[in-house]
Amino acid sequence: MSQKSAVPTHTDRQVVGKVDQFPVGEFTMVKVRNREVGVYRSPDGRWFAARNLCPHRGAPLCRGRVGATMLPSAPGELIFGMENEVVRCPWHSLEFSLETGESVFGAAPVSISVYEVTVVGDDLLVSVRPKERARTAAREA
Repeated sequence: MSQKSAVPTHTDRQVVGKVDQFPVGEFTMVKVRNREVGVYRSPDGRWFAARNLCPHRGAPLCRGRVGATMLPSAPGELIFGMENEVVRCPWHSLEFSLETGESVFGAAPVSISVYEVTVVGDDLLVSVRPKERARTAAREA
């Protein structure tokens, strides 16, 4: 995982590099407002960004594997879903959605900070503020 320097551009987004600097299928570490954030370019063309910190015990989350997870299914049946969208903590295997930041299926009452990623020409931009989580928004409504 290499470190890329970030160049500020806009008050709510920051250029973190050129698109071709981010390999498919792995995290590349960048700094966003002095926070270590892993940018992930999925094999299916989606982009994700997550703070490199597991809330459980402070593990470097972006060293974990990205893949799918098992979905609720009938006994004797194995159904996988959320392909290329779930990061698994390398220390204790907690799973988090790279899309929402929530722990998968509420397995743990913790979540991670995830950021909006935008491609503008050849530049990759990451929001400087984490996405608002659905559960937090629902509680405040």
